[in-house]
Amino acid sequence: TNPLYIAAFEKEFDLGFTLEHPNIVRYISKWADKEGIYILTEYIDGLTLNEFRLKNPDYFKKEENIRKILLQLLSALDYLHNHQIVHLDLKPDNILITSNGNNLKLIDLGLSYSDCYSEITGGTQSFGSPEQFTHPQLIDYRSDLHAFGKIVLYLFTGDAAISSINRLSVRYNKLVRKCLVDDI
Repeated sequence: TNPLYIAAFEKEFDLGFTLEHPNIVRYISKWADKEGIYILTEYIDGLTLNEFRLKNPDYFKKEENIRKILLQLLSALDYLHNHQIVHLDLKPDNILITSNGNNLKLIDLGLSYSDCYSEITGGTQSFGSPEQFTHPQLIDYRSDLHAFGKIVLYLFTGDAAISSINRLSVRYNKLVRKCLVDDI
């Protein structure tokens, strides 16, 4: 019944319902009953990136598997950004890996920013960009690229801490450093 939560719910559905991309979960409908309000999305048979990585510890040791997942995530982000939407809560728990084909599905637009919905309600500290928590007026697509860099770190090391960056190959080290540049 909290108006802020209801507005966030409406925003998530309104944004999600308009999107159609193979690596973003499809929003189907919304409704309410005596228990509360709900969003119905397509069913994804899979695991969160965190669960998948723990269950398949050798999967991301292969370059082609990392490349596939990162390219799918970048494709989803490109699509969102071209629709003037910044996800703002990229983290392993908001990325599903399908059981059939190990494809990526980005979920949870609850904190997303767009031109028509500009209120910012938070993020996940270990993956979120600094401006999300200190200068929300500076949020733009680069905020998602910061989180993308943290996800690259996580895929290789199991840790999103910047201190683990030296464990990456030169190619990915350079990529992550570019994603984590702090211009504020």
